[in-house]
Amino acid sequence: MKNMIKEKKTLLILRVVFGVLLLAGIIISILAYRHFDARIVDDTGYADDYNPVTGTTDCTVEVELNVVVVKAQFQVAFYDETGERIDVITKNFECDGKIAYATFEVKGAVETYELLAYDITYESNTEYVLGIAIIVNVMLFALLVQSLTMSCKIYNYNGSEILVYAGFMHRYLKVNGVKVDERSTAFTYGTVNLNFMTPDGAAVLASITRMNRITLMVNNQILPEVKNAPVPAPAPATNNNTEAPANDADSTANNGDNL
Repeated sequence: MKNMIKEKKTLLILRVVFGVLLLAGIIISILAYRHFDARIVDDTGYADDYNPVTGTTDCTVEVELNVVVVKAQFQVAFYDETGERIDVITKNFECDGKIAYATFEVKGAVETYELLAYDITYESNTEYVLGIAIIVNVMLFALLVQSLTMSCKIYNYNGSEILVYAGFMHRYLKVNGVKVDERSTAFTYGTVNLNFMTPDGAAVLASITRMNRITLMVNNQILPEVKNAPVPAPAPATNNNTEAPANDADSTANNGDNL
């Protein structure tokens, strides 16, 4: 990533950011749904002695839930000491905060009970929270898809580096790092064309479709993309205070004619 050009680095960052945000949004939505979904935390049953006169047992069932209950209906099965089911009763329970309770008159000697089914209405902003979460997740998904369609391609023509960038609403053409044409459009219903004339008179045309597919043509000839193009190296610094080389005549001995 260190040697990646700025435009391609931007595309990668956007895709990672939107992908992570979408994943986080999905996880939060699931956790929110599980948190606000009504669940039984605990339940307890109390049974009075069997009344042989009436042949019934008065029982009280108390259920604790994870939400504030407004209305609750439970189906309860009752069993004798042999484990045989002696009655099944569906009844609306009284509600007090997170506690729902009811008293039953069961025919037979009750030993145990079992909650078979329930229908609960409770105070919650679950629908509101999940509605917002769904909208946000849809928007993040759309942004992720859009970032995946964004494109950046690099070409080489006569030693010049030509870069074409197609972003969300910004599209431009660079030659040797200098922006020569650009378009900013919120919505694109057709092909966006970017033009440039090289010093030698060649006509450069970059066509960008609605899905940000890029085609570069030079003099009506399609130019192939340069794969894995390196980042242009900065120009080396020049030292303006260079000294002239020493005169060789000053460093060599004077070889005169021998007398």
